[in-house]
Amino acid sequence: MAELDPFEPDDESDDESDNERGGRPAHAAGAPDDDSDDDISDEPVECTISIAKPRKGALLFECHAWPTKLEVLKVSYIKDEKLVSEDTSEAERKLRAAGVGPEYDGLPKRIKEEFNKYLTERGIDGALAQSVSEFIKYKTQKEAQGWFDAVGSFFSGR
Repeated sequence: MAELDPFEPDDESDDESDNERGGRPAHAAGAPDDDSDDDISDEPVECTISIAKPRKGALLFECHAWPTKLEVLKVSYIKDEKLVSEDTSEAERKLRAAGVGPEYDGLPKRIKEEFNKYLTERGIDGALAQSVSEFIKYKTQKEAQGWFDAVGSFFSGR
């Protein structure tokens, strides 16, 4: 399913007629030539990890989850730990205003090692990144299948 791109011609389409209509051939310049199903997971997934302690605030880690590793981009300290568990636009606005922190790359190596150790001790590591990547791949395939089912239903008149 991951190999299926609804905007790329399939094996039965004629590349010449696609070009005449302004389409692009399946392997245009810059397009990957391999048909692996890893294409989706080659891109990082943006995620935010929050670790809160009652009456002590929360740490907010902005990360990229790659297929095999977790890359921390920024660490913020949030005074009000309740903000990280609320799912409202108001909480999101407050988080953005309160979430001040340095870029992770700018931190001293020793501090980054301690943050990485802290996260690893809590199971926030490459295995989690792999799970996130696999879930996104599954979700993307499921959504695509739903789209194909809906379009098929539309054409069949059901």
